[in-house]
Amino acid sequence: YRKVKLRGYFEHDKEFLLSQRTNFQFSDALVSPLNRSGIIIDTIRAENGRRVLVYRGWVSEYRKNSESRESGQVQGTVELDAYVTFN
Repeated sequence: YRKVKLRGYFEHDKEFLLSQRTNFQFSDALVSPLNRSGIIIDTIRAENGRRVLVYRGWVSEYRKNSESRESGQVQGTVELDAYVTFN
């Protein structure tokens, strides 16, 4: 892992959901449709042209559609402190 400053823009049309991931904050609750969850993975197109996968956090089952979380769809150039891995 290497700490870097990442500058680019989110490509929200390429985000995806890793479904059935538990939000450990609710691990003692019963599993129900409201407790089922997923993790949103988004991509950033960096200034150098590379695509970087970004963990955007946990989202409930009923918010998995991007239209239901428009306020979280960041537009324009962003700058992040990130840890990256290289292969």
